[in-house]
Formats: sequence, C-alpha cells, structure tokens
Amino acid sequence: MWQYIVIIGLILGAGCWIILPLVRPSQSSGLTGDNIHGRIRQLISNKENTYAVIRELEFDLGMGKLSQEDYESLKKQYMIEAVNCMKEIEMLESGPPGPKELTEQDIENELEQEILRIRQQKPGRKTTGRFCATCGSKVSLKDRFCVNCGVKIDSLVKG
Repeated sequence: MWQYIVIIGLILGAGCWIILPLVRPSQSSGLTGDNIHGRIRQLISNKENTYAVIRELEFDLGMGKLSQEDYESLKKQYMIEAVNCMKEIEMLESGPPGPKELTEQDIENELEQEILRIRQQKPGRKTTGRFCATCGSKVSLKDRFCVNCGVKIDSLVKG
C-alpha cells in the first residue's frame, strides 16, 4: 500500500516539475529596479574578488610560486575581467542612454538653420544698430552698458 503512495507522490512531483514552467508567468528579459541593484551588487562583488585574485597573484610572484610570464598573462586576464565589470556597473548606474551629444558639425548646422530662419522672418531688414560682443543682444545708441549682460558700450560691435 505504501508503495502506491510513494509512486503516486513521485508522479505528482514530476508532473508539477514539468507543468510549473508552463503555468508560471514569464519574466521579462529587461532588468527591473531590484534586478538592476542586485546585478550591480553582483558585479561589485565580482570586481572585488578579481582584485583579490590579482593581489594573490602578486603575492605568489613574490614568493616565487609563479613565473613572470604566467603572472603577466593571468594579471592581464583578470584586469580585463575587472574592467568589464566596471563598464557594466557604469552602464547600469547611468540608466538608459539619453539623447546623443551634439558634435561640432551638429551645432554648426543648427546655427546655420537658425540664421536662415531669422533672415527669412524679416526680409529686407537693414542691420543698423549696435550689438553686444559678449552676448549678441541689440543695444540702443543711448545705452552705456548692455542690458542683458552688463558689458560696457566700448566693447560693443556695430552692426
């Protein structure tokens, strides 16, 4: 009788073991906040362990247990592992990539577009007046200082 109970128990256990992954909701492949912090802790631990191994390699070299060639090879391997951990930590801490940084060419293109837009707004406008050499604000002839940045008039550029 007890043999039937053991066999039924094993069959039910095996059935649960097989069916459970099918019934359990799938986890997303993306990292959630808790998963990110756990991964960062794991990477920091890996990095510290790698540093400990490098220190042991240095000790073994000093004790004569390791040749210089082996030391250099192993140290390089562990340094690469530590750097990879640090890169991944930095990537996880910085979050998702933000907007890309503007290059000089991008800035020049934006300036050219803005100049073109301003020229198209007021066609035939004469460029009389004075402008601040520091901030580019228009300044009247009566002003002694730039209203925007406070620079003296003698450093102004005529337009």
